[in-house]
Amino acid sequence: MSNARTFIWLFVYVQAAFIALDLYEHVRVARKAGERNVIRSNGSVILAVGAACAAYTAIQLTLAFTLPNIGRLTTFALRFASSQPVAPDLRWIVPVFIAAFAIASLFDYLVHRFLLHGPLWSLHENHHLPSVVSNVMPGIAARPFVIVPNFLINAGSCAAIFGVLYLIGRPQLIATFLRLVPALLLTFTFVACASHSNFLRRFDWVETVFRSVLLIGPQEHLLHHAARIQGNYGNFTTVWDRAFGTYVAGEFGHVTVEPDGVPCGCGNHGCAERYASASALVRMAREAIATGRAPGLAKAANSDPEFSARSIYNLATQGDEDARRIFHRFGQVLGILMAGLVNVLNLEMFVVGGGVVSAWDAFAPTMFEELRERSIVYAATAPDAPQTAMPGRIVTRKKTIITQALLGSDAGLYGAARLPAV
Repeated sequence: MSNARTFIWLFVYVQAAFIALDLYEHVRVARKAGERNVIRSNGSVILAVGAACAAYTAIQLTLAFTLPNIGRLTTFALRFASSQPVAPDLRWIVPVFIAAFAIASLFDYLVHRFLLHGPLWSLHENHHLPSVVSNVMPGIAARPFVIVPNFLINAGSCAAIFGVLYLIGRPQLIATFLRLVPALLLTFTFVACASHSNFLRRFDWVETVFRSVLLIGPQEHLLHHAARIQGNYGNFTTVWDRAFGTYVAGEFGHVTVEPDGVPCGCGNHGCAERYASASALVRMAREAIATGRAPGLAKAANSDPEFSARSIYNLATQGDEDARRIFHRFGQVLGILMAGLVNVLNLEMFVVGGGVVSAWDAFAPTMFEELRERSIVYAATAPDAPQTAMPGRIVTRKKTIITQALLGSDAGLYGAARLPAV
């Protein structure tokens, strides 16, 4: 099977489903934000994204014919190993699969770290251009120059795997590996698509499952796209980043704010994002409803099939005490988190983003109250903090500004639109 046919095969069996799910998620989020006629109102953007994906796909399939596919690589390795055709040993399917996955993901790590984020960056830059990480984005849905790193990874992996099996002297294991090649390709494609899926990213249990088997989850992989960091080069597993010391957590949402608190998808308990996020607002609301003592929330949840953080905010602005308590808890936890960041980083400005910032008036007062109580740095440098005059001297005091992101959940879309002008 040629490289082009392999790409098409993987698209049909794996990638198309993720594209459909992520398209649904984009439409769902837009409608929840109050947009109507989503496709018509965003027609030009959709056409531009579609055209870019089509162009990238054409380049990807054209270049796919220029380098040997994995079938030719394994045939060459078989000749080198002088292995005669034998029946695979089915008893070794699981160990051989795990070993092959580990070796292939090691070469993926090495190529990604030392080549794609090094001298071959120009071939990989398109993958990091989209500010919205989703399987429908050009550079993610289709990667024009992916055949180059794929060839290097496949060649290195086949050489290493066949070398190890040749030294072991078990030709049945070589046959077992060859039997497993399609399953390995499907697995790598599934993990790659899942780690970029904005549909799966909203489910904490997905992250828990992926991390429990040492795979890169959609929330964790977002960090690699969201920041310029020297780390997190593994596309499929965190094992090699941890082994070589390049693993970067860097997720403030996973700072513990309440020991023995609510379980989090990262495996910890009491993480900030379990109390200060849109999903946390909904969770706390449903917990309040379950007690039977939150009639306003219960009525809203029963009447709205897409009961969301916005629904809770609307109730809070109408004076519902249970909704206001939820936002008070939200602001309290965010204040605790921000106090720690201010004390440690001591930056001049912190910008709070995300869709929930539209409810700034509901949680910000509590957040600032916690900040003043818990951060000596903020208490001294808040814009409205009293300034101590010194006789005969003009004192310019540093200020710590904490404000909301004006673009809210649309920040990614504006960033993508501005990319051509950068």
